[in-house]
Amino acid sequence: MIKITVEGVDEAKQALTEFGKSANSMLNRILLTVAKAYKKSVISNYLSGQYLKSETGKTIKSMMAYRGKGEKNTYYVGSKIQNMKSAFVGLANIYEHEGGVDIYPKNEKILRFLTEDGQWRSSYHIHLPQHSFMTDSSNAFDFEGNFNTATETIIAKEIKKRGLE
Repeated sequence: MIKITVEGVDEAKQALTEFGKSANSMLNRILLTVAKAYKKSVISNYLSGQYLKSETGKTIKSMMAYRGKGEKNTYYVGSKIQNMKSAFVGLANIYEHEGGVDIYPKNEKILRFLTEDGQWRSSYHIHLPQHSFMTDSSNAFDFEGNFNTATETIIAKEIKKRGLE
């Protein structure tokens, strides 16, 4: 008869238990990492003069990767609208509509606005052409590759942190 005694089982069991408890936290870190990579891709490949020609930088500055409030394991890449009570609205809301969007005056007969060159202009309506950068960017982005890389990196760090390597 051969007797084998394995030492450190209790420590390993505890480390594995702690590793399991951190699964949701790891998933959130993975999702945020992918969302930030997507945000970076959208900014560099679609919003740096390619789709929107405005030079103010407001769209780029408003881009954020954020967790959905009250939603488990859900992240968004979008823009925060300043005049809405903490509402997060995806950039695609305005630009993705097929054929663009028409803006009409709500309370007056005409729209008046100040142009970039400091001139006041008037119009009965304004047409914003379609710029489908969110659709195009999401089709081109390698979500699977980024998810796999982030998963491997974050799990490896957690394994090392727990002394399970």
